[in-house]
Amino acid sequence: MKVVVTGASGFIGRRLVDRLLEIGHQVRAVHRTEVDTDLIRNGAEHVIGDLSDQETCRTICRGMDEIYHLAAHSGGARFQGTERLSGLLNVVPSTQVLLAAMEADVQRVLLAGSTLVGSMNLESNLFPRNNSTFTPISTGYVMEKFFSEQLWHEMGVGGRIQTRIARLSHIYGPGRTIGGASEGVSIAMCRKAVEAMARGDHEIEIWGDGNQRRTFTYVSDAVEGIQRAMRLDDSEPVVISARESVCVNELVDLIEEIAGVDFKRRYVSDPGAASTIQELDHDVSRRRLGWEPEVSIAEGIRLTYEWVRAQLGSDSK
Repeated sequence: MKVVVTGASGFIGRRLVDRLLEIGHQVRAVHRTEVDTDLIRNGAEHVIGDLSDQETCRTICRGMDEIYHLAAHSGGARFQGTERLSGLLNVVPSTQVLLAAMEADVQRVLLAGSTLVGSMNLESNLFPRNNSTFTPISTGYVMEKFFSEQLWHEMGVGGRIQTRIARLSHIYGPGRTIGGASEGVSIAMCRKAVEAMARGDHEIEIWGDGNQRRTFTYVSDAVEGIQRAMRLDDSEPVVISARESVCVNELVDLIEEIAGVDFKRRYVSDPGAASTIQELDHDVSRRRLGWEPEVSIAEGIRLTYEWVRAQLGSDSK
């Protein structure tokens, strides 16, 4: 099968490319910018292109059977709070890729969505009553995911093209960006722990009160779930998420156990770290996929912490 992966340089994308090549697919890996040689996969066709350009989208879709659309500007709470415009502009490639796929008679396309769409009451914010002023949604990233899901789902149920939507939840593991707005809370906590040990003060900074509870999904499980979502028989969204949920304080507890150190926790007020809890329907997704994520949060964080420690070159325990 001839398969396109957009966002092929990304944390999930490069692993998905590897997996698809491994099982015998012909893969067209799409990158936004020139890539390092260590990301070039033998056997894949590598294309550099801007997915906001419709002609580029036509080029990558031509002659292909399936498309995994993963490309997006994304990140953790800090990204969603400071990069609102970048998040909103993800709507351009998600729309262009879908339209180009339809034009090229691609059989099936998958959108990497977010579980945040299913756990937020967006409608009340979208349509405020008795209010004629502009009302921004708190995160442009989630707003774009909401719109793109609507578009892709309607194209699917309307019979225009076979669409699949995989709602992902806090994907983490070795290889995710260390530092910056795209870091994510799991990597951030591991990094802060390693840095605190290197400094010798054992103090780490936590945004908010540490009670923000999330479900985390290890990257290998995310790749497996995405592949299974592509094979579903309908366009209804499916959740790709581990069942376990932990708050940030519990995440730090795990890192303390792995590192053998008790950290001094300094809490910092941050509007992007609201104490929200995601309610996800794991049972329905398990039945539809015939599977659920396998890597426990304890094992995943151990592997992630060890990788972060090695990357930072720490000599601490």
